[in-house]
Amino acid sequence: MTRLQTTLRRFALVLVLAGLHSACASAPRKALADAEAALTDAYSASECAPEEYAAARKMLDQANAKSKDGEFDQARELAVAARDLARKAAQVARDNYERCKKRDQAVVEDEPVDDVVDDPAPAPPADEDLSLETVYFDFNAAQLAPATQETLRKNADGSQDNVFVSN
Repeated sequence: MTRLQTTLRRFALVLVLAGLHSACASAPRKALADAEAALTDAYSASECAPEEYAAARKMLDQANAKSKDGEFDQARELAVAARDLARKAAQVARDNYERCKKRDQAVVEDEPVDDVVDDPAPAPPADEDLSLETVYFDFNAAQLAPATQETLRKNADGSQDNVFVSN
């Protein structure tokens, strides 16, 4: 075997090992997407099981941070845990639904009547642009990019500033 053949074989071996390593350590996209889907499904739990829902959200945020840092194994574990917490939050919310709704109804009935405003909100100036910017997800992504999140916040702020009451 010549020296060139030996070098080429070593180089090929290094490429194969690098490929195997990169295949093993890939971002946990499916686990993160599953956790995000579970949180979306459990959104109603944010009112009837707020502690459980918040714990699931926090766990998913940690999983995303670990994934961005390249700590894929930890990210995968955190994402699976977040998915399980979200499912638990949904179950707790279902179990507590009647009690939660009764509590909400009691709060509504205890509100003072003095807070009702008789005067309608003023109409917006005719020249004011009330259009919203379109918000897009990146391709094959479950989360919004930071710039897009800012656009969404601006849309929300603009919507809150321009809420009109009609009689």
